[in-house]
Amino acid sequence: NDSLQGQYARLKSELANAITGSAAHKQEMEELMRTLETQMRQELSERDSLIDDLKARMAEASIEQDRIRAENASLREENDSLQGQLKTLDDKLCKEQELNLHNKKEIARLMTDNQKLAKDYAELKALYDKMNYKLAPRVGAEIMAPTDQGNTDLIVYSVVPDGPCDRVGITAGDCLVKWEDTILTSKQQFSRLVDQARPGTRVTIVYRREGTECTTVLVVEGVPPGQTRSFRRVVSDRRKAAQST
Repeated sequence: NDSLQGQYARLKSELANAITGSAAHKQEMEELMRTLETQMRQELSERDSLIDDLKARMAEASIEQDRIRAENASLREENDSLQGQLKTLDDKLCKEQELNLHNKKEIARLMTDNQKLAKDYAELKALYDKMNYKLAPRVGAEIMAPTDQGNTDLIVYSVVPDGPCDRVGITAGDCLVKWEDTILTSKQQFSRLVDQARPGTRVTIVYRREGTECTTVLVVEGVPPGQTRSFRRVVSDRRKAAQST
C-alpha cells in the first residue's frame, strides 16, 4: 500500500506537470497561430495589391498594343500610298525617257535641217551679196522688193552715208517710182537699169514719201575693179567714215 501510495503520488505529480506543460504549449500554439494569421493577411494584402498593379499594367499594355496596331495600320496605308506614288513616278519616268529619246531624234533631225538651211542661206546670201555689191555702191542704197501682191513699190531699205541717194535726199522708207521714164515694177528690173547705166550718168528718179511724189537727179557711181564687198559692209564703212569726220 505504501508502495502504491508512492506511485500514485508520483503519477499525480507527473500528471499535474503534464497539464501545466499542455497549457503553456497551447498558449504558444495560439500565439503562433495569431502570428501566422497576421502574416498571412499581410501577404494576402500584398498579393492583392500586386494583382491590382498587374491588372493596371495589363490594361496599359493593352492600350499601348491597340495604339501600336493603329500605327501599324496607318504605316501600312502610307506604305501602300508610297508604293502607288512610286509606281506612278516610274511610269512617268518611262514616258519622259521615251519622250526624251523622241526629242533627241527630233533635235537631231532639226539640226540636220538647220545645217541644210544654213547652207542654203549661205548660198542665197552669196547670191544676194553678188547682186548687191554691184547695185548698192552705184546708187548708194539697198532696195527691198514689195511683199504684198499687187504692190509694185520698191522700198529703200537703207542708205549709204554720203552715197548717191543720200546726196540727193533719198532716205530709208522712200518708195522708188520711176527711173527716167521707166516705171519701176521689180527689184530685178531696177538692178538691170542700174547695171546698164555708165558711171557718172545723171538719172532722173521719181520717189514717193508719205504719199507725196518727189523728183531728183541721181548720179550713178562706178564699182571699183575687183570689189567684192557686200552692201552691208559698204554701209558700215561709209558710216564709220562719216562718224570719224
